[in-house]
Amino acid sequence: MNIDFIKDSLTGDGPIEEVFYFDTLDSTNQYAKENQPENDSLVVCDFQTKGKGRFNRKWTAEKGEDITFTLVKNFKVTVDDIQIVNFYTAFIIFLSLKRIIEETGNELSLKWPNDVLVNSKKVSGILIEIKDINKPEKRFIIGIGINVNQKDFPDDIKNKATSLYLSLVKEINREELLIEIIKNFYLNLDFLKDKKKLFELWKQ
Repeated sequence: MNIDFIKDSLTGDGPIEEVFYFDTLDSTNQYAKENQPENDSLVVCDFQTKGKGRFNRKWTAEKGEDITFTLVKNFKVTVDDIQIVNFYTAFIIFLSLKRIIEETGNELSLKWPNDVLVNSKKVSGILIEIKDINKPEKRFIIGIGINVNQKDFPDDIKNKATSLYLSLVKEINREELLIEIIKNFYLNLDFLKDKKKLFELWKQ
């Protein structure tokens, strides 16, 4: 992964304060929890050995083929509204993939609460963990996995998981996709101020 390209595109004048990159890591979320990087930090690794999704389900990814990263972002939201960040993140991934998927004959959709599907198969998952939940400003550890160029899946999930490559029959530039997702995340933050509109767009 060309991490210098990612850093040049997202730091400095970009929205990210610092990028932490690892060739192999147990979990980008776990790293963020243990090392507590600053707000607006990005943790990226080429391969997770213990990636997981909701309910501790294992997240399977291929080294050098997929995207696994964590965005550390502080938000001032009430406890009742913390799930809005979950829906917002899924919607941003949907928007970012739409450019790639549209006009290819493939169907891109969202599944409650935060799965992104291509042709009814999961292509992306999100795991959000929250620190300082009782404080006005909460720290969100937003873990995202996207099956980008993966060719094969284990037998137990191959009927319900897919990748962009398998859907489009072409390889996708992982760095450019990651950069687009992060930029879209920051460009559309106003959606968090209009919960009703965000949910309407999500349901559409």
